[in-house]
Amino acid sequence: AYEIKECDWSSDVCSSDLLAGINYFIYIPIIFTASLGAPLEALLIAVLAKNKIEAMAMGKITGVLFIAPFIGWFAPAPWKFSAGILPPFWVSESYFNVISGGTLFPAYIAVGLLIHVSFIYLLLRKYNLRAT
Repeated sequence: AYEIKECDWSSDVCSSDLLAGINYFIYIPIIFTASLGAPLEALLIAVLAKNKIEAMAMGKITGVLFIAPFIGWFAPAPWKFSAGILPPFWVSESYFNVISGGTLFPAYIAVGLLIHVSFIYLLLRKYNLRAT
């Protein structure tokens, strides 16, 4: 997709040509879906931890959620969707789909949003029950 040109590398013109033609707006839904990971992790820690020590441990344990993109990248096609219950999986799958020119990007974003919002809703309910 990129074309290598003979350039005078003393100027910025050639390096800026490498980014020409990329539609950055397609990444906005991916970024938005990925940003839901922060409140999800915060709620997970707030709901499951009973004290500061447990909160620190939960912070470390929730890092396991972020192994999902690696499962999606290295596992063969039917098996990689076993990581689909983990919210970061759908963010990475939608990104990989966009950069490879696939057409499943909207479906991956929709499923990712659904899973993120479902987890946030359930954890928020649990947090509110615990607070009362």
